[in-house]
Amino acid sequence: MNAPNPSHSLIRKWLHQRLNTSEEEAMKTLLNENDQFTEETANEVVKEYGRIELKNRLNKIHVETINEPDERSDSGWNLGYWAIAATIIVAVPLGYWFFYTAPTPEKLFAQNFQPYQVVNTFRGEEQPIDKGMDLYASGRYAEAIKAMENALANDAYNLPQYYFYLGISCLANNNPDKAINYLQKTLSTDNDFMQQANWYIALAYLKKNDKLQAQKVLQEISTTQGAFKQQEAIAILKCL
Repeated sequence: MNAPNPSHSLIRKWLHQRLNTSEEEAMKTLLNENDQFTEETANEVVKEYGRIELKNRLNKIHVETINEPDERSDSGWNLGYWAIAATIIVAVPLGYWFFYTAPTPEKLFAQNFQPYQVVNTFRGEEQPIDKGMDLYASGRYAEAIKAMENALANDAYNLPQYYFYLGISCLANNNPDKAINYLQKTLSTDNDFMQQANWYIALAYLKKNDKLQAQKVLQEISTTQGAFKQQEAIAILKCL
């Protein structure tokens, strides 16, 4: 007699929502790292939900077919009936599979990244740094990076808030490493942008697919009462 397959048992418990905490973590890990397990899970989803949904839908279509006779082939089978059945067989497992697949760090970044609004902290008369901030506000991030880096070369504009916006510009411009470097400079002195900088550093690590570092920063945010984006950090941690 063949020994029971532990992977199959785990999948069956998952399908019926009977996993404990440790089993949930094991399930997440296997889905993200084991292609064979992922394929086996997909097959079980097809069997479980496809069978239930297909049975219900075919019964419904059968009743409709009796009440409203449709055009039939020479063999007597309702062609529309089987076309719909085939659609259900394909659509049901895909729908459930996408629902249960854990989002990747890249997807979590895309779902949560939004450039921070410009806060008016500038001097009365126009300064070189203002050009970069104007470009940032209009979403022209590559140009904003160049303008702000040129201005920050002058020590007169070496302020945390400018490094903060420069870091976000780099993140929006698909350069998370550079973004982290500038955002960490925001944290070098006490200022009003420190919590926000932490959030964007976490997003930058997600963009880099560095789950470990992202989790560390998100954990800090999630355990700081009233922190900027605290609830969002908690939600992301549940997905990692």
